[in-house]
Amino acid sequence: MKPYLFIRTFIQMMGIIVIASLAAESHAQSDIKGGPTADPAEQRQLDALFATTRAADSAVQAGPDAGYQHRLIALELGNELETFIAAHSNSTLNASVHFWLADQAERHADYSDALDHYKNAWLASKGLDDNVAREAGWRAAAKLARLLALTGRMDELDALDKDVQSYTGGQMGQPDWRWAMEMRIWARKHPEESYKC
Repeated sequence: MKPYLFIRTFIQMMGIIVIASLAAESHAQSDIKGGPTADPAEQRQLDALFATTRAADSAVQAGPDAGYQHRLIALELGNELETFIAAHSNSTLNASVHFWLADQAERHADYSDALDHYKNAWLASKGLDDNVAREAGWRAAAKLARLLALTGRMDELDALDKDVQSYTGGQMGQPDWRWAMEMRIWARKHPEESYKC
């Protein structure tokens, strides 16, 4: 009887830990802030989305389905941000929105979606005169390079490298970028040892 009680208590405690971590992740979501060229109306729309998300998230009652409810709220925020991008295709905020969506996708091991959003963040930032958007684009390019290197997509990494170098003049200081470039060199030196999956 006692081992059963211990196992049951352990399972309940693990459930509480998982729910707490999901709640903490949801509360840790940061707002997307634009630079000086961002449209104030679009910024207010994004601020309202995040405020509504935080309010809904904090209203979730503790219980066995709390983690599920937190995840649904996070998914709805993602859907709303996708709608924002579609409705404001020329917004200077899109690079930051794509970066935020990519980061969330990567955290949940949705690497295909993360690759798409990192790529779109980079593309949305190119040619903009907004420092915040450009910084989001550079960080996205670095994260995209890392994922391309991890997945062995060296031709795409080469194309990204050429594109980034044309915009940055070879001055990409992001750690993920440097790692991806080092991994590319290693993979080309050792093609028989890499990406056997």
